[in-house]
Amino acid sequence: MRFFFRDGRSSSGFSFGMQYSKGQPRNQNRRGWDPKYWWTLEGSFARTGGNFSAAFTLRNGLRTLQNLNFTFYRLDFTPKFVLGSKKLRFYVGPAVSRIIYAGVRIDQESSVRSATSGFTGFPAGYEAGFGMAFNSLQVSVRTLRYLTGYGNSYRGIGLPIKNNDIRIVLAFTLKERHKGSYWDSIDWDK
Repeated sequence: MRFFFRDGRSSSGFSFGMQYSKGQPRNQNRRGWDPKYWWTLEGSFARTGGNFSAAFTLRNGLRTLQNLNFTFYRLDFTPKFVLGSKKLRFYVGPAVSRIIYAGVRIDQESSVRSATSGFTGFPAGYEAGFGMAFNSLQVSVRTLRYLTGYGNSYRGIGLPIKNNDIRIVLAFTLKERHKGSYWDSIDWDK
């Protein structure tokens, strides 16, 4: 029996989570490039997917083609270094995920089979991107690339399975506190 696997079409997904940031205080804006940096820790729950095609050639020459549609539920943790000036932001940092469940639908079957055992429990990689900040709203485009294998087998057949995400992120600031170098000189009673 011979096997041939290839990438399938892209699929969409969603995630939601929280982030915590800590860094330099924001003082009055200066003219020109005034870079600020901070650290951001994000945690999110994601539902993503993936597709690929599997062609099987049996010893008698019979060939079959299966389209596999995967669904993943996972937790993502990404501590990031953020560099920004005024509205522009650049993000980069490591990422680790925990795959909670992986299901596969073969061709157009109505039932979904569990495929969790064929995927790495904690794939690791990096996340990088850029964005803009508008008062309490941040909009960014990021890519999440896994450096370790995302999966390692399908139906007992060992093969490396890779997964990369492109994300459009909307973040809202719920609470913001700044403590600058002249914080104590402010007369709060007036």
